[in-house]
Amino acid sequence: MDIVLFGLGQTYKENKGRLSENDQVVALLDNNQETWGTKIDGIVVREPAQIQEIRYDKIVLMSVYASEMRQQLLALGCKARDIVHYKEYICGLSAWEMEVKLARKKPSISDKRCLIITTELGYNGGSIVAIYAAQALQLRGYTTVIATPGGNQAFLEEMRKLGISFIIYKNLAYARREELFWVNDFQFVIVNTLQMICCAIELAKIQKVILWLHEFEEIYRQMSYWKDKIQNAIIGKTLSIYGVSQIAKRNFLKNYLVDKVGILPYGIPDGYVSRTFRKNKKLVFAMIGAIYDVKGQDVFIDAIEAMAGRSNQAVFWIIGKNNSKTSYGHLIEKRIEKYANIRMFGELNREQLFRCYDDIDIFVIPSRYETMSLVATEAMMLGKVCIVSDTVGMGDYIQNYVNGLIFKSGSSQGLSREMLWCMEHSDKLQEIGRCARRTYESNFTLDQFGKRLEEEMLR
Repeated sequence: MDIVLFGLGQTYKENKGRLSENDQVVALLDNNQETWGTKIDGIVVREPAQIQEIRYDKIVLMSVYASEMRQQLLALGCKARDIVHYKEYICGLSAWEMEVKLARKKPSISDKRCLIITTELGYNGGSIVAIYAAQALQLRGYTTVIATPGGNQAFLEEMRKLGISFIIYKNLAYARREELFWVNDFQFVIVNTLQMICCAIELAKIQKVILWLHEFEEIYRQMSYWKDKIQNAIIGKTLSIYGVSQIAKRNFLKNYLVDKVGILPYGIPDGYVSRTFRKNKKLVFAMIGAIYDVKGQDVFIDAIEAMAGRSNQAVFWIIGKNNSKTSYGHLIEKRIEKYANIRMFGELNREQLFRCYDDIDIFVIPSRYETMSLVATEAMMLGKVCIVSDTVGMGDYIQNYVNGLIFKSGSSQGLSREMLWCMEHSDKLQEIGRCARRTYESNFTLDQFGKRLEEEMLR
């Protein structure tokens, strides 16, 4: 094809090397007037208003502002079918290419077969609850397979050892119905995360699909390019929509008009081991999650600093993948350099993480917004104390100072007060942990999760 690339910012720089060798870039467009008439990568940059002077097959939108750029091109007389988002273009280059990764141990074979479709897999909450969904259904006699566009190879191998099989299909998020013929081998389909909603829409044309949502507002903004397409397609009776929490449900209803969205909480395996709380030691406070402003590592550090001289009576851990090339990741690294009692671990696999869990006394979830919190659920399963912000979905299950602690989102002073309370009332932490464990047993076991999933699939 002859293609035009619209947008010359960071998205262009990161993705220009992923274009098809069979396609010819005939022009570059950008809204920055300073680039007009200059050459970038040997191609003249033109203003968008000149698009009608160019012969092309497709215009590829290379920007996070693709939705606005699409409207701009339509106003200039371009046809909607000739405009494509860069993600659809790049993923589409791998259409029809499939890889199967079978479980390392032989799975049970059943007539009841369920496919779980999810976004790229890695050491994050959305990926792990997809694994738990597969395990929960396996315990109920289902043969389950997870389909994904790809993911962290170490994570995939770790999960294969647990008995999970994977289908790797790079174009999964944007695949057309004819590409998805292999889904006919499964009686039930669960689509995990908003990012895979276009796939859910295609599949809902031919069979019943459960769409399971976890996302916060930022992801909806990132998906705005497809908003009209999604809105027009989610009304059908074959697509059932669920949020993992009330927050997840509200986020979807704020963005789309739909009659009904249910609540479908997850469950996790029980790895509880009874332990006696160790008195007369420094408490270990830990927060776990990728270094990202939404997760609130800065709030955690601010709260530690607000403890003044008391902070040296405790130890603080920050665990999670850090991209120090981002301004936020670099800032977090620099801020903790002067503190001997704040430690960064980086990304850990599941086995390494659970070894760390043994030594953590209080789990801190200072996220500015999070529809649930797998870390909090795992902590409660282990009978540990959690401090969560009031914009975390798990807050719906926590009664302050009974089975956990809650503070106002973004308030480092509030978080600091709760951490100091834990230090001053260490004799009460074991009982709070016991109550947290009972909350897990009442709401989040893998058996309960499997029952909920099966009920919704058979509805």
